[in-house]
Amino acid sequence: MKNNITVFNAGLAKKLIKLGYVVKDIEPNRNNPQKTVFFFEATEEIKNIIKNYQAKRREAKGGNIYDGHKNISRSISSEQ
Repeated sequence: MKNNITVFNAGLAKKLIKLGYVVKDIEPNRNNPQKTVFFFEATEEIKNIIKNYQAKRREAKGGNIYDGHKNISRSISSEQ
């Protein structure tokens, strides 16, 4: 989906919804059909919220900026 942010993490999707962002679409995760993938409109504001969310999660886990790179890639991808 063009100009959308793909969110694989349900906790992040919930936070974005609570902040008033609208889910544009949902699909089953291709790799794990029991999980859901959420699509939000790609804006700079939402990208910044996601970056902050990721940084706080890394900090809470005691990791540095490079820890969890694979997890971040799986959690969020931007399609343009």
